[in-house]
Amino acid sequence: MLDICCGFLLITVFPFFWILNSSFKPESEIFGANCYRIIAENPTIENYKVVIFEKGMLRAIGKLTDVLHGGCYGELFFRLRHLVYLQQQL
Repeated sequence: MLDICCGFLLITVFPFFWILNSSFKPESEIFGANCYRIIAENPTIENYKVVIFEKGMLRAIGKLTDVLHGGCYGELFFRLRHLVYLQQQL
């Protein structure tokens, strides 16, 4: 039973580890001869700089939070609409 649990854990966790590790590799290590190395030889945060500053990820995250807040407020007002309707009747 322990073997099955360890195997399942390895199968489910390893892809996330691979993605995180690949995010720190330069493009030459991802597509080059050493693409199957588990640990990056020359780790870099250049990929994060490109995504955050050049691709506009911060602006996209800001828009997403605006949408989520709008949805929360909309749901709140929808649930409280009965109170507003009752106050208008008085």
